[in-house]
This record gives sequence, structure tokens and C-alpha cells, in this order.
Amino acid sequence: EGELVDHNGAISKHTKDLEALTKKLSEQQDDIARRAVAEDLASLMQRVEDMSASILETTNKSDFAALKVLCVEKHKCIAKVETDLESLIAAQTATSAQISNKIAEHRQAV
Repeated sequence: EGELVDHNGAISKHTKDLEALTKKLSEQQDDIARRAVAEDLASLMQRVEDMSASILETTNKSDFAALKVLCVEKHKCIAKVETDLESLIAAQTATSAQISNKIAEHRQAV
């Protein structure tokens, strides 16, 4: 009977040790899970930040390219206006010269 009591005591001690180890294992698993979630969240946030930076960079490049096209178009428009003005001035100068000649001819005739 004495040996039986010793076995019961040993079993009880092992059971308590096993319960303590199970509790510690559960706490460690919870801690690992929390850290994994935190790392996943940090990784996700980093990916979102990287994607945002990439989108912004692409948008900026696209905006810059569009702005460049607008500047080229603006310069073409300015060049066309300058050409049109030069043509208009040349036409007005020629017309003015013709009018001056007609006036001179008219004076000589009178």
C-alpha cells in the first residue's frame, strides 16, 4: 500500500508538471501567434506603403509626361501664332505699300 501511495503522489506530481508545461506551451503559442500577427501586419503595412510609393511614382511620371506633352503642344501653338502674326504683318505691310503707291499715283495724276 505504501508503494501505491508513492505512485499516486508521483502521478499527481507529473500531472501538475504536465499541466504547468501545457499552460506554458499555450502561453508561448499565444505569444508566437501575437508576434506573427504583428509581423504580418507590419509586412502588410510595408507592402501597402511600397505600393503607394510605386503608384505615386508612376502617377508623377505619368503627370510629368502629360505635362511635357502639354508644353510641347503649347510651344507648337505659340509657334503657329507667331507664324500667323508674321504672315498677317507681311500682308498688312504689302497692303499698306500698295495703298501708298495708289495714293502716290493718284497725286501724280491730279
